[in-house]
Amino acid sequence: VEDLQQVDRSLTPWVVVTCHRPMYIASNFSTDVSVGALLRDNLEVELLRYDVDFFLAGHHHSYQRLCKISAGKCVGKSMQPGIYHFVLGMA
Repeated sequence: VEDLQQVDRSLTPWVVVTCHRPMYIASNFSTDVSVGALLRDNLEVELLRYDVDFFLAGHHHSYQRLCKISAGKCVGKSMQPGIYHFVLGMA
């Protein structure tokens, strides 16, 4: 969070956070679901507070691209804050 507090958006127009495990994922595997819930419960509010644009994750060996999400809901192209989530298929 301290790194996000220091970002000067006039110099860094896009903020990207990377993580091994995805926060949102199209999977019903129990650990994917539970780890995603932990990330959402403990990290998502902070990422939204600091206007993170993209959340790039791996772990799951697939490619998944999700709409701009805020609190589990697709906010699409609205002006409402949200984060684009990607699962990039690497472990």
